[in-house]
Amino acid sequence: MSSQARQGAKGSTVNAIVSGVINGAMAIPLCIALASVIFSGDLRPYFPLGIGLFLVGNAMVAAIASLHSSSRFGLAGVQDSTPAIVALMVISIAASTHNNASTLPTVVAAIAISTLVMGLTLYGLGQFRLGVGARFFPPSVVSGFLAGTGVILLLAGLGFLMNTNLTMFNLNQLFLPGAPGRWLPGMWFGIGLVWIHLRFPKAWVLPTLLFASALIFALCLHGFHISTQTAIARGWIEGGFPAGRLWPPLSLAQLGQIDWNILGRHVVHYLIIAFVGSLALLLNASGLEQATEEEIDLDRELRGNGLANLVAGLFGGANGYLSISGSALSHELNAPGRLPSLINSAMSVAALGFGMSLLQIFPNFLLGGLTLFLGICMLKDPCVDSFKRLTRLEYGSTILIMVVIAYFGFINGVLVGLLAAFCFFVISSSKVNLVKFAGTCKTIQSQEIRSRSAASLLRRRGDDVRIFALQGSVFFGSSFNLYRRMQALLDTEERRAPRFLLLDFRDVVGIDSGGMTWISRLTKLASARQATLVLSDLSPVARRQFLRFMGPADATGPDLTASMHLAADMDEALQWCEDQLLAGGDPRGDSPAQPAEAEVQTVASLDAEAVEWTAQFIAKAGAYLQRESYLTGTILWRDGDEAVHLYLVESGEIEVGSFAANGERKRYFGIGSGSVFGEVSFFLKSPRMGTATFKQNTVLYSLTRDQLEAMASQQPQLALELQNRVLTMEAMLLAEDFHSVDFMMR
Repeated sequence: MSSQARQGAKGSTVNAIVSGVINGAMAIPLCIALASVIFSGDLRPYFPLGIGLFLVGNAMVAAIASLHSSSRFGLAGVQDSTPAIVALMVISIAASTHNNASTLPTVVAAIAISTLVMGLTLYGLGQFRLGVGARFFPPSVVSGFLAGTGVILLLAGLGFLMNTNLTMFNLNQLFLPGAPGRWLPGMWFGIGLVWIHLRFPKAWVLPTLLFASALIFALCLHGFHISTQTAIARGWIEGGFPAGRLWPPLSLAQLGQIDWNILGRHVVHYLIIAFVGSLALLLNASGLEQATEEEIDLDRELRGNGLANLVAGLFGGANGYLSISGSALSHELNAPGRLPSLINSAMSVAALGFGMSLLQIFPNFLLGGLTLFLGICMLKDPCVDSFKRLTRLEYGSTILIMVVIAYFGFINGVLVGLLAAFCFFVISSSKVNLVKFAGTCKTIQSQEIRSRSAASLLRRRGDDVRIFALQGSVFFGSSFNLYRRMQALLDTEERRAPRFLLLDFRDVVGIDSGGMTWISRLTKLASARQATLVLSDLSPVARRQFLRFMGPADATGPDLTASMHLAADMDEALQWCEDQLLAGGDPRGDSPAQPAEAEVQTVASLDAEAVEWTAQFIAKAGAYLQRESYLTGTILWRDGDEAVHLYLVESGEIEVGSFAANGERKRYFGIGSGSVFGEVSFFLKSPRMGTATFKQNTVLYSLTRDQLEAMASQQPQLALELQNRVLTMEAMLLAEDFHSVDFMMR
């Protein structure tokens, strides 16, 4: 290994250690804060054991999930989306057991079961490749769940500071005499964390600030000669617990005190926890895709995180999953690999060794403030950021779900959310048959008049432009299917991928935020594949919404303006694409030579007048023509043959087409009695296009170039009559093409 390579490897290892230490340092106060969400009020005496459950869960999830991640920077650990739901479940269990000897064993068992159910759910979704199903869930409903979780975290943080179970129905306790002095310091600390986080969004800032605050608090206690017992008595730090361990939470004797009947009543809570955790994991995975520009296998992430939760549940640990902040930090530090995850896990295990003394490191205002910070951050996106992103109806449903969760619990909130999702789906899907028709520039061209050579080039290169006329409503589900279809088209290995994807919105009645999200992602996909997305006939509202979703230009990201084009209508879009093809300069490099194909058109047998003209012309020009008879199935020419003759059909039928790789014949057009055919290659002196086969016993007359020159010299009027006939037929075919385009546009 060269010295440069050794230096690079050493630098990568140092970065990995730094990433692991920062993530591990953040995980410890996070575990304590999340434990305070669950073990507050009547469960406050068990708070230290709750910390142990979260530290064990973080250690297991961090080590196992990251080892199975499809991302090089994937880090996992306990997260803040599910503890709020666990807290509601635990409060109900504590009330059912009347805080007797079975309370702690039943609560711990409920937490372990919820982790196991979540592990089974995640692993099952990944094993059966159902991760894509989350793409179909309305963004407004997901935002409502996140907002409801944020409210519960706010209540939990204030309740921890007040040492009570705070709900929306007893908020008056915050203003009782002496109460503001208990929660105001933590609230201001949480608001300060939010402000600093928005100003300095680097992942290392928050853990540094937490430990610095804890250090300053300890120095203040020492400087003012305030003892630990005094600080505990004043409620500044936690204490008064029996000396002992943080884990395991139960003895063997306590296992027999678990109330299984009560646990059986909370099946719905277990499922809701698994459901919200699954959504949060998939959202984090999608966010990590954008942050690291990696292709993340959602099903693999589900299986890995599911396995980690199954192991954590067996040890009684809290659940966890992929962390976008921790993973983003590793990406920022360029620290790929699994070492940061293992260091994070090891630090959680080491924290268990501190026992009860760990509680005296972090003051209550810090723990409560951190919980409030998590709640505010969780509320920011669904309640603030999404206001411009969602429609008014979607935003209203988000707020409704949040309010229902805050007042009536997660079960009712989920029911309202599912009802809202069902309503959105019914309304949208009733209008959707998204692709009205699809084609290429071989079959659909603009009404711009082109030269014959330009038209020929467009037909040969027409597959470079794929056209999709859309109709109905573009919503979250249908737009994702369209995205997958475009992705398969751009990633095809069987044939050349298109340069342009033209989506026509003339018959689209509406676009929701989910649909616009996938269309904006399609623009980025096209940019990555050196293709261009062309959108035509967008309404003014949809155009503004699309440009808003694309966001301001990012100096560090790709310039997407070269990867999209907005046109007023489909004809303008087609004309622009044709101009790009005619201008050449494919950014992907020179294309391989493509076999020329005949124009895709249908020419019916001509009427009696055409048959009569052909018979009369044959009679007048017989001296220059050669009569030929062919049986059914005989091949007149093959694709690429030299064009030696021009043909006039006296009787019979010929079909021009090609053969696919699987042997299936593709018909281009048919030729009947009275037709003049083979004129394009004959006059252009180009190879034949397609293969001509006789469908019936046929009699035709052939004319060579030498014979045509002799006719023009000896009987110029007769040669001129033939040329006029050919021009008339070509004009008729051109008119048919215009009518076809006009029909499709209508």
